[in-house]
Amino acid sequence: RSEGKEAEAKRFIAFTKLVNEADDKTFAKEIGSYIDPKAFARFIVLNSLVANLDSILSMGQNYYIYHDPEQDRFTFFPWDLNMAFGGFPMAGTSWQQMELSLLHPHAGEHKLIDRVLALPGMKKIWLDEARQLLDTVFRAENIDARIDVLSKAIRPAVAEESSDAASLFDRAMSTTLPDMQSAPQEGGFGGRGFGGPGGGMGRGQLPLKPFIAKRIETAREQVAEKSLGFVPQRRGGPGFRRN
Repeated sequence: RSEGKEAEAKRFIAFTKLVNEADDKTFAKEIGSYIDPKAFARFIVLNSLVANLDSILSMGQNYYIYHDPEQDRFTFFPWDLNMAFGGFPMAGTSWQQMELSLLHPHAGEHKLIDRVLALPGMKKIWLDEARQLLDTVFRAENIDARIDVLSKAIRPAVAEESSDAASLFDRAMSTTLPDMQSAPQEGGFGGRGFGGPGGGMGRGQLPLKPFIAKRIETAREQVAEKSLGFVPQRRGGPGFRRN
C-alpha cells in the first residue's frame, strides 16, 4: 500500500468529485478517463456472483484501488473474501444471498455503481460479463473440483482445532441444503437469522456446493432478465427487497 504521489492524490480527488458532484452528462463524458467501465462492471459482477457482501457492496470496504500510471486510470481489486458465498449475515441470510442481484447487489445507494450502470449500453455489458463468467470459470464442476482438493488438504488441521470446528466444516462440505423451514431462526448452521460480529458470523452459512449450484441457477435467471434477485436495502441491516 502506498500513500501515492501528489499528482496521484489530486487525480483520485478529481475522480471522487466526478462521481459525487458532476452532472450526468459530464459524468458520462469523463468517467472513461478515470476507470474502464467494463472492467469495473466485471469487478462488481464477480463480487455478486460469489455473494461477497462484506465488501464494496455492503460495508464499503475490503477492496483496493490501483492507479495505473501509464493509463492514468484506476482499477478495483477485491480483498478479504472470507465471508463470500453467503457468509456475511449482517447483509442478509445465506438463503437470500443465493439470489443476490447482479444489477443491484449493493445495499442502498452507491453512487459509483449506480452511475456506471446507468451509462448507455452498460446494462448489456454488465449482464454480458456475468454470462461470460457463468459460461467459463463460474461453473459448478470447476468450483466443486477445487473445493474437493482444498477440503481434503484442510480438514486434518480443522479437526485438530476442535470437534466443533470439524463438525461445522463437515456440514459446510455437505452436498445438500438443509430444509429452510426447519432451520434455526437465528445463528446455527443453516440459520436464517442475521447474527452479528463474532460468534454469529458464518454459522448460518449454507453448504458450499449446493449454495454455488443454486447461485449459478439464480444468476442465470437474472442474465435472462427473468428475475432481479435479492437486493440489500441498507448497510449493516436486515432490510431487503426481492423481485
